Amino acid sequence: MKLTKYFIERPLIANLIVVLLLLVGLLSAANLKRASYPNVNFDILKITTTYPGASAEDVEVNLTRKIEDELESVQGIDRIRSVSLENVSLLYVFTDLNAQDISQTKDDIRRAVDRVTDFPAEVSARPRIDEIRSTNVAVIELAVLGTADEKTMRIVAEDLEDKINEVDGVSSVEKVGYRKREVKIQADPEKLRTHYISLLDIVRAIKNRNVHTSGGTLATFSDSKKIVTFSEFQKPGDVRNVILRSNFGGKQVRIKQVATVEESYEDHQVIARTEKQNSINILVRAQANADIINISDAIKEMIAGQRKTLPEGLKITLVSDYSYYTASLLSIVKNNAYIGILLVMICLMIFLNYITAFWTAFGIPLSFFGAMIFFPLFDISINFISMISMILVLGLLVDDAIVIAENITRHIENGKGRIEAAIIGSGEMFWPVTTTVITSILAFIPIYFMTGVTGKFIREIPTVIILTLIFSLFESTVILPTHIAHARSLKPKPLLWFEKLKEGYVSVLAKALAHRFKALAFFLVFLVSVVALFQTKMRFILFPYNDIDQFYVIAELPEGTSIENTAKKMLPIEDIIDGISREHMVNYTTTVGHHNTNVYGANSGLHENWAMVSVFLKHASSRSRTSESIIAEIDKKLKGLSGFKKLHTEKFNDGPPIGKPITISIVAKNDLKRRAMAQELKVALESINGVTGLDLDEKLGKTELRIKPNYEKMARLGITSLQLAETLRTAFQGIVPTHITRQGEEIDYRVELKTGSLSGNNLVGNLQIPNRVGKLIDLSTFTSMEESQGYEVIRHYNGTRSITITGDVVESQTTSSLVNREIYLKFNDRIESIPGMRIYFGGEEKATQESMNSFLIAFACAIVAVYFVLIALFSSLIQPFIIMAAIPFGMAGVVIVFYLHGLPISFLGLIGCLGLLGIIVNDSLIMVSHLNAMSADKPVTTELILAASKDRFRAVFLTTLTTVAGMLPTIYGFGGYEPFIVPIVLSVAGGLVFATFITLLLIPILYSFRAKKLC
Repeated sequence: MKLTKYFIERPLIANLIVVLLLLVGLLSAANLKRASYPNVNFDILKITTTYPGASAEDVEVNLTRKIEDELESVQGIDRIRSVSLENVSLLYVFTDLNAQDISQTKDDIRRAVDRVTDFPAEVSARPRIDEIRSTNVAVIELAVLGTADEKTMRIVAEDLEDKINEVDGVSSVEKVGYRKREVKIQADPEKLRTHYISLLDIVRAIKNRNVHTSGGTLATFSDSKKIVTFSEFQKPGDVRNVILRSNFGGKQVRIKQVATVEESYEDHQVIARTEKQNSINILVRAQANADIINISDAIKEMIAGQRKTLPEGLKITLVSDYSYYTASLLSIVKNNAYIGILLVMICLMIFLNYITAFWTAFGIPLSFFGAMIFFPLFDISINFISMISMILVLGLLVDDAIVIAENITRHIENGKGRIEAAIIGSGEMFWPVTTTVITSILAFIPIYFMTGVTGKFIREIPTVIILTLIFSLFESTVILPTHIAHARSLKPKPLLWFEKLKEGYVSVLAKALAHRFKALAFFLVFLVSVVALFQTKMRFILFPYNDIDQFYVIAELPEGTSIENTAKKMLPIEDIIDGISREHMVNYTTTVGHHNTNVYGANSGLHENWAMVSVFLKHASSRSRTSESIIAEIDKKLKGLSGFKKLHTEKFNDGPPIGKPITISIVAKNDLKRRAMAQELKVALESINGVTGLDLDEKLGKTELRIKPNYEKMARLGITSLQLAETLRTAFQGIVPTHITRQGEEIDYRVELKTGSLSGNNLVGNLQIPNRVGKLIDLSTFTSMEESQGYEVIRHYNGTRSITITGDVVESQTTSSLVNREIYLKFNDRIESIPGMRIYFGGEEKATQESMNSFLIAFACAIVAVYFVLIALFSSLIQPFIIMAAIPFGMAGVVIVFYLHGLPISFLGLIGCLGLLGIIVNDSLIMVSHLNAMSADKPVTTELILAASKDRFRAVFLTTLTTVAGMLPTIYGFGGYEPFIVPIVLSVAGGLVFATFITLLLIPILYSFRAKKLC
C-alpha cells in the first residue's frame, strides 16, 4: 500500500502524527465532562396543573379531561397516561419515537394545552410542561437539621440554596420539607355569627385593603410624577386591623375581633427527616453538559466552609452523593481497562517479541485518544455507556493490530528484511483488515435505528465504537508497520509449547477433514442442544439489577391518617434502617407525604398517608455484604411492624425509565367491571411464584361530605352555587386573597375557618353565606349533606379510566416476560370479549418487547450488511456463508457462558453480541482470505487447507487470547466489580471462546467442499 510505504520511508512524520494525536487526545480527555449516563431526552412530556382544594374527581372533570380532549387532535402521540389527584392533575404524554418530526409533535402538544382556557377560577397558574430527561436525577442531596427552630433552619437552607445556585453547572435546587411563610387568618364561626360577618367578607376586605398599583403619571410644566396607590401591609400582622364594617358613628368591626391572626407556615405537604430529625433537604440537579463530579466537589467544599458559621444546634449533613457512584463506576471501569491492557501486553510479549508487542498494544490508547478528540462534536461525555463501549471495542482494536503485526512477524521469521516484511505483510492484510473494520462498523450501525427508550439510552455505543475503529484502522495499517519496520531487534522467538499446540491442532483438523460429515453432524447436534438449553433454562431480563446501591422502604397507612401521624409511624422503620452498619451504608432519609421512587419525574402525587425511606448504600465494591442480603434482613424485620396498609422494600431502578417489571393496565369506562377484573388479575398474580410488591393504583380516598344544594330555595334566597363553593373552599381549604413580599420572600395571607369549636355536619351547616342584599343565610337552610367514599386517585389511559397493577419479581424465580405471558394467556380472550374493555402490558414488558424487536431488526440488518460487504470482497455468493457460519455457534457460546455464570440473558448482553458478531466475522474472514490466497494458483487439497490453517492458527489464537484477557478483569472484578457491566463484556469474551474453536475447525471443513475431491 502506497500510504504505508510512504510513512515507512518517513518514520519522523509518523511519529509526529502520533505525538499530535496523543497531545490533542489527552487535552480533549482532560476536558470531557463526567456524568452517570448520557444526556438523553426520553421525549416524554409531563403536564402538571394545580387546582387547590379540589377532589380527585373535580380534578379529573375540570382539568384532566379538558387537556386530554385537546390532545386527541395532536399527531405523533404514542399514548397518554394521566393521574388525577387531590389538588393536582398529572399527564404523561409519550411521543411516538417513530414519528418523522418529534419536535413538531412537542410544539403541537404545547399549543394544544394552551388552547384550554376554561379552567376553574381557582386554577391561578397555567399548566407546567416539563420534558423528562436523564439529567432529572439529582447530583447531590444535603440536609439541614438539628435542634434549632424552623425559622433558623429556613434561613440556613435559603442561604445554602443561594450559594449552590452560584456553583458552575448547577441547573436547579429543590428544597424538600421547606414550608412557605403564611399569615393564617382563622375565623371563629361563633364570632362571625355574632358580628354578622361572612367568610367571603373577610376575603374581600383583605383583598381590597392590600393594594400597591400604579395610577398613571401626573405631568406639569416643570416635571412629571408617577401616581401610585400605596395601601400595602407594612408588617405581616397589619392584617389584624383591617376594617370589615364601619358606620357613620365610628363603630367598626376589625379582623382581630372575629379571627385569630398567626404568622406561621403553610401546612406540611411533605415532611423530610434525616438522622431521625425533621430536616430541610436540598436536592441539586446538574445542567445537561456539566461535570457532576466537579459540581459535587465544589458543593462539598462550600458546605465545609458553611459548617464553621452555622448557628448553634444546626448542622449540614451529606445525605447522598450520586457522583460518588459515578466516580466509583468510572474508577472500576478504568482500573479494569488498565489491568486488561496489561494482560494484553503480557500475552503479546509471550507470542511476539517485546518491541512488536509494545507497538501492537500501543494502538489501544492511541485509538482511544484519537476518538476522544471528536467526543465533544457528538456531545459524548465520560459516562457509564461510553466507558463500557470502550471496553467492548477493546477486543476489536487488538484484533486488527495483531493480524497485521503477526503477519509482518511471520514474514520476518521466513527471512525477509524488516522494511520489506512490513510493506509486504501490511499490504497483504490491508483489505482483509479494512473489511473487518467495515463489517464491525456495520454490525453496530443498526443501533442508531433501535426504537424505544432503551434505544435512545445506548445510542452512544456505536458512535464511540465507530470513532475508535477508524483511528484503529489508521494506526494498524500505517503507524504500526512503520514502528515495526524501524524497531531495533525483531529476532524470532520460538515457543516450543505453542509449536506442540499448533501441531496438535493440525492433527485434530486432519481427522475432522477426513470425517467431515461426522464433524458437521457433531457441530449441528451441539447447536441444537444449546437451543434446547436456551428455551428450557435461560431467562431474559431487560436490565437485571444485582447488588444495587440504593433501595427504598415503601409505606402506606390507612386513608385519613394525617401527615404528622404518618411521620410518627415511620420512627420504628427508621430504627430498623439505622441498624445497618455504616461500613455498608452511606446514609438514609425519610420522606413523608409521597413515595415517588421514579427519579425521572413520573409520580403519583402527594398523599398524607404515604411515606418512604431512601437508603443509600456504599458502592458494591466498597462493602462486604450484598444489597440482597441487607434487603432480606430489612424485609424480615419489617414483618414485625403493624398498622400499615402496605410496607415493603423496593429496589432503585438505575437506568432508563422503563417502569416496573409488572405493569398491567385494565382500561374500561364501566367502573364496576374494571375494578372486578383488576381484582381478579391481582389474585392471579399473587398466585404466581416470585411476584412481589403488587399494588392497584385506583384507591378510595377520604370520606367525602357531599353538599347537595336545593336550587329552588337558593333562587328564592338570592344565593348562587359559586358563592356556596367559594365559602366552603375558604372555610376548609383556605383561600389566599393576597400576599406581600419581604426580603425577597413571598408571604401569603390565608383565610380559613377555625374548626375546633364545632364538629361534623354542624360546622358545615352553621356556615353563613350573604345573599344578593347582604343577608346571611345558614347553609343548612338550602342544602342537604351525605357521606360517601371518594377517589384518592383516578387514572386514565388514552383518555379512558384505567386501573394499573404494578409489581416486582424475584429475578431468581421468574421474569416479567414469563409472568406477563401467563396473564395474557389466561385473561386476554376474556377481556377482549367484554365490550369497551382492553388490557395493556406496559413497564418492563413493553420496553422488553420494543427492545427485542429493535434488536432482532438491528441484528438482521447487521447480518445482511456484513454479507453484502463480504460478497464485494470475495466476489462470491458462497464464501460469505462460510465466514458467517461461525456466528450461530458464537451465539451458542454466549448462552452456555451465561448459563454457567448463573446470569439471565439481558439487553446489554445482546448488545455485546453485536460486538461478538464483528470479532467472529473478522477471525473467519482472515482465515478464508489466507485460504484463498494459498489456493489462488493451486488446487484445494487437504495439505493446502492444513498448511493455511496452521499459518493462521497463531493469529486466531492470539486475537482470542488477548480479547478475553482484556475483558477478564471486568468480568471478575480484578479492579473492582460492577454487576451491570458484566453481561456486555461476558457475551463477547464467552462467545468468542466458543467461536474460536468453530473458526479453527468448522471454517476449514466448510472450505474443503470447494475441492472436488480431498486427498
